[in-house]
Parts: sequence; C-alpha cells; structure tokens
Amino acid sequence: MQLVQIKKENFETVASLIESSIFDGEVGTFPWEQHLTVDSSVPPVVMPDRRVPIAVKTKLKEELDNMTKKGVITPVTEPTPWVSQLVVATKPNGNLRVCIDPKYLNKALRREHFTMPILDDVLYELSSSKLFTKVDLKNGYWHVLLDDESSRLTIFQTCYGRYRFLRLPFGLNVSAEIFERKVMELWRHARCRLHEGRHHYSRKNST
Repeated sequence: MQLVQIKKENFETVASLIESSIFDGEVGTFPWEQHLTVDSSVPPVVMPDRRVPIAVKTKLKEELDNMTKKGVITPVTEPTPWVSQLVVATKPNGNLRVCIDPKYLNKALRREHFTMPILDDVLYELSSSKLFTKVDLKNGYWHVLLDDESSRLTIFQTCYGRYRFLRLPFGLNVSAEIFERKVMELWRHARCRLHEGRHHYSRKNST
C-alpha cells in the first residue's frame, strides 16, 4: 500500500500562492458576450427609486464603488426606457449583496429554454474519470459579459444615481440558463483542446 506523504513546504507554497496576485479579487470572464432578447410587444417600464435604510447607505455606496471598480456595473446618466429597482441583502459576513428587481423586465425577456444536465448524466460521464479538478466560479453570473444593447436593459435606480450591469446580473429569469449554457460550451471547448493535445502528443511520440 502506498502512503501519501505530506510535506510542510507544500503547504508553504500553497499559502504563498493564496497571498499572490492570482487571487486578487478580479472577476473572471467567459470568452463570449451575451445578447438578451426582449419581446418588443412588452412596453418598457421605469421604476422609482426604492429607499434603503440610512444605516445601510454607507455600505451600499462602498459596494457600488467596488462593483464599478471590478467592471461589474457602470454609472448611467442618459435617459433610458428600462429602469429596475434596487434590491439589497446582507450576507452572513456582513457585506452587502446588490441585485436588481427586474419584475417587469422579466416579462419582456425571451428565454432560451436551455436543457440543463441532470445528476445521472453527469455521473455517467464521470464514471471512467481518474483525474479531477475544480475552477473558481464564485462570482457566478458575473463571469458572463453583456453586449452594450443588453447591458442597457439592466439599468437600476439607487439613491446615488442609476447604474447598469456590464455583466449578467442575478435576478433575471434567463440568467441560470445562460450561465449553464456558457459553462457547457466552455467545457466542450476545453475537451476539444485536450483531445487535440493528446492526439498531437501520441503522434509525436510514435514517430
């Protein structure tokens, strides 16, 4: 029986990586922009500002500035046909989660009706796998970039002005399907590249 050797220097190496710039808080980006399709028969709606408690305003401004710095949202000043309301929730760690309430926008968005894989399908594909890894998708839908036209559908009102999402926001009834499809497309692309690499490696070693 082979025993696994745990070396202290390995932990030190991992610790140094965690403190380095590869985990600097930047939001990852999928390689393709997303376009949101709307039903033109549904009229746009401009919602009024939803008030937030005074005790939350400072944290809200900090989070809006943080999301702007990360490229998740950007300020808007020009007139726009769609404006949703702000939704603020407190995370377990005390930070704020900023979302939109697209109640009326969701009525206009046209879904893709992408069929998500079920657990049985995933387990079958993993049945012969020997090596496993994981990726960091902690920012979820924010990994999906929106094109300019779609971004202007996601404008929301705050006490500090209007903003629009540059990335796919939480709250849209199409977000889950779009995100799942993007992940599946990315994995299919990665599998093709891996297969090409194996094929090239085998041909190189057979000559």
